[in-house]
Amino acid sequence: MSLIHNGIPSWVHYGVNALKERSASGEKKAFLISDEKLSRTEMFQTALTILAPAEVYLLPTGEPKISDAQRALDAFRKCGVECVIGLGGGSVLDVAKTVAVLGQSDSTVKESIGNQLLTRQVELLLVPTTAGTGSEATAIAVMYVDGMKHSLDHPA
Repeated sequence: MSLIHNGIPSWVHYGVNALKERSASGEKKAFLISDEKLSRTEMFQTALTILAPAEVYLLPTGEPKISDAQRALDAFRKCGVECVIGLGGGSVLDVAKTVAVLGQSDSTVKESIGNQLLTRQVELLLVPTTAGTGSEATAIAVMYVDGMKHSLDHPA
């Protein structure tokens, strides 16, 4: 496994066995966020085996709505786990970032848009499965609110 520090508060772990090596280094049970389409793939099943036991939350495929992120956040809060893993494209990773930032707070997703006092208290791992969105390397989470794109934009 190799590491790159990209300047924002994150590290990039990459390589053939990066997820396996990363999950072996911690004993935390994970909250795995993915989407319905990806959950039918061999890649998802492999990740699930590596991360077991994990709580799984599947988003509908497509651009995330604020209600999708809120439902994922509510499910996370009920689990009592300490780590969020996003496995998927940019939409899944954006929801995972949102859940990791808000998971230990009492705030709703809608209340948090524009909030500059956010802190992340939950470990976050992002596993991109598509090329191009770059969501794993940004401090922005984009979702639809009343038909318009909005973002949580904060280093947390």
